[in-house]
Amino acid sequence: MKYDLAIIGGGINGAGIARDAALRGLKVILLEKDDFGIGASSKSSKLAHGGIRYLEQWDFKLVKSCLKERDLLFNNLPLLVTPLPFIFPVYHKSPRPLWMIKLGLYIYDFLAREGKMPKHSNLSADDILKKCPGLAAEGLKGGCLYFDGLLEDALIVMENVLDAEKNGATVLNYHEVTRLKRENGRVTGVYFKSNHGEEQVDADLVINATGAWSRDFFKSEQLTSGYTVSPTKGIHLIIPQVIKEYALTLTAHDDRVFFLIPWHGYSLLGTTDTFYDGDPNKAAVEKTDVDYLLKAFSLYFPQLHPEIISSFAGLRPLVNYHTGNPSDLRRDHLIDESVPGLISFLGGKYTSFRETAAEVVDRCFASLKRVCPESPTLHRPITSDKQKNLSEIIANDPREGQRICDHHPHLLAEVTYAIEYEKAKTLDDWLYRRTSIGYTECGGKRCSSLVADKFKRVQHNLE
Repeated sequence: MKYDLAIIGGGINGAGIARDAALRGLKVILLEKDDFGIGASSKSSKLAHGGIRYLEQWDFKLVKSCLKERDLLFNNLPLLVTPLPFIFPVYHKSPRPLWMIKLGLYIYDFLAREGKMPKHSNLSADDILKKCPGLAAEGLKGGCLYFDGLLEDALIVMENVLDAEKNGATVLNYHEVTRLKRENGRVTGVYFKSNHGEEQVDADLVINATGAWSRDFFKSEQLTSGYTVSPTKGIHLIIPQVIKEYALTLTAHDDRVFFLIPWHGYSLLGTTDTFYDGDPNKAAVEKTDVDYLLKAFSLYFPQLHPEIISSFAGLRPLVNYHTGNPSDLRRDHLIDESVPGLISFLGGKYTSFRETAAEVVDRCFASLKRVCPESPTLHRPITSDKQKNLSEIIANDPREGQRICDHHPHLLAEVTYAIEYEKAKTLDDWLYRRTSIGYTECGGKRCSSLVADKFKRVQHNLE
């Protein structure tokens, strides 16, 4: 079968490219070797933000672009991206003085001036302590309150995948691309694994959206480029909720910015930023990572010794033009067309996935020498049929309205929906990416047998 685009990698970038391309009328196939969003796209800091720390790198263009995309996310995905207030406390010993934080947030507001988010405000030490019980008071000078966004990263990937499919794309998880198809020095398609063995598809263009796996992809295909992919690892800890109403922007003992974020009744603590040279499939939370975050946390909450409920590690697919501190690597992106028939997308930020996807598809039209229609995604909400389908599932069988357990609000109908519509194939797909149950205290143990049984019955009926 012949496609215009064959996209390798079902993270947020691959999903976003598939949606944009399908909406512009291209014939698209999206292939993911595991589950959609299984990599960094479900292991982010869950933030839709401009990247306030990038102001220190004088990268105003990146910050302005991300702020614009942040506001578009509020409009286009209002159920999955919501405003979140942040408090940035400043102490006498803080590496960034209060005047610098105020100036930075003034610039942040100026770059976001076309949006509708509230402007930042200044807070006294007493204001901050009232809003953040338990926060260290000694040396606290004051701080600022500003707004960014909280997003459901794995679910946004899924909505892009489903919208791509709704508009004609073929989307397949658990279909691993094994090698590129080539003719006369040009990439002309891909070979991939399926339940039927190895299959192939022809494509005018192949898109490499494999993220942190790009380095292995280049090596396996014996491709060379003028840059290197240098993944950096970021880990997060889920701990009992410290502060309910506000996220905190904090500075660690090595002057790196980290966050404490309210998330599903817990607090999300992260992130780290260290070079990772191992197998991307084996990236894991290590003791040194945990110690780093707990040490940073203890500077602000010395009386708390939180239990670690769960954790996760993700890899940022950064483009390395130099060596040095991983936090100094630029967070912009690169679109590489050095191999005929292959376009590789590298780097980027979650918040700006829509914009960069549109840029990739523009390049595809140019490479295909076709008239390029304007991307329709700028002001096009991603609408979901989930609630309608859930109602239909329950109407057909009232037992589907049963909760999976007393500790979580999810219904059996949601399991059915995940399998029939959201491509869930395994229990982990449901626990970690269609929901966040896997990261809670029980880890899904209280409902796993019921959900696993549901998987067996629904999957059997679909066969």
